Amino acid sequence: MEQQRLLRMAALTGRQLFLLSSRYYATTGGPLAKTCLYDFHVSHGGKMVEFAGHAMPVQYGAVGITKSHLHTREKCSLFDVSHMLQTKIHGKDRIKCFEQLIVSDVQSLGDNSGALTVFTNEKGGIRDDLIVTKTGYGYLYVVSNAGCSAKDLAHMKAHLERCRSQGHDVSMEPLEGLRRTRLGWREAVSSIVYISLIAASYQSYISPIESIAAF
Repeated sequence: MEQQRLLRMAALTGRQLFLLSSRYYATTGGPLAKTCLYDFHVSHGGKMVEFAGHAMPVQYGAVGITKSHLHTREKCSLFDVSHMLQTKIHGKDRIKCFEQLIVSDVQSLGDNSGALTVFTNEKGGIRDDLIVTKTGYGYLYVVSNAGCSAKDLAHMKAHLERCRSQGHDVSMEPLEGLRRTRLGWREAVSSIVYISLIAASYQSYISPIESIAAF
C-alpha cells in the first residue's frame, strides 16, 4: 500500500526538494543558464529541461522519474541546487534585522545549523519560502527559490537598507553567478558516510562548493 501511495505522489513531488509550486516552471524565452555541474549531468544521461531559466536535469537515462522518486523516498539522492538564490547577510545586527523578515527564531539556532522558514508580507501572508543557516563564520547564509530571485533580492535589500538607516550594522552579499556549486541531498537512511565520496566524484566538474545541505 505504501509503495502505491508513493507512486501516486511521484508525479507531484518528483522535485519536492526545491519546495516550488508550478508557477516557477514558466519558460523565459531566452538562453538558459548552466550550473557548474551541467557537463556532469549531460555526460551521465541527464535529460536537460528549463527550470527557472536554468538548464536542469529532470531525469537520467532510462531510469525514469517514478523510479528515481521512489529511490529518493526509500534511500538517498543527491541534487544540484546551484541555480537557487544564495545570499550572505553580514554585520553584528544581522540576526535581529533578518528575523524581522521571517517567522523563525534564528538567534536560538546552533552554529552551522539552519531552518526552513518563509518571508512574510505586511499582512503576515507568505511571500516565499527559504532556508536560513546561522553559520559560525560571522554571517547568515540564505538560500531561496530561483524563480523568485529578483523579488526576494529586492525585498531583502529594501528591508536591510531601512535597518541601516536606523543605525543597525547589517549588509547583504548576493552570491551571483554560476561559479558556485551547491549540493543538496534528500535521505531516508543515514548518508553522512557518503559525503567524502560525493566530493571526490564531482571534483573534476565543480568550482569550490559553498555548502552541502540536507533537506
